Amino acid sequence: IKEMGFQIPEEVSIIGFSNVPESRIIDPPLSTVEQSGVEVGKRAFQMLLDQIKNNSELFETWIVDTKLILRGTTKE
Repeated sequence: IKEMGFQIPEEVSIIGFSNVPESRIIDPPLSTVEQSGVEVGKRAFQMLLDQIKNNSELFETWIVDTKLILRGTTKE
């Protein structure tokens, strides 16, 4: 986007997902949505084990805590 001549974040806002360490060191630093991949993995694994043990196909909804981290790629 920068190579095309657009100004970030004045003309284009960009946001990523997962808050990887590289998001802090690129120019400009990338705004991200942070979720705990470890927590998602643990929960998914537990649900899979429960389905295997109970020979069921139960579905459930759960909410993962998320955090919006604003950096240099979005206007505040």
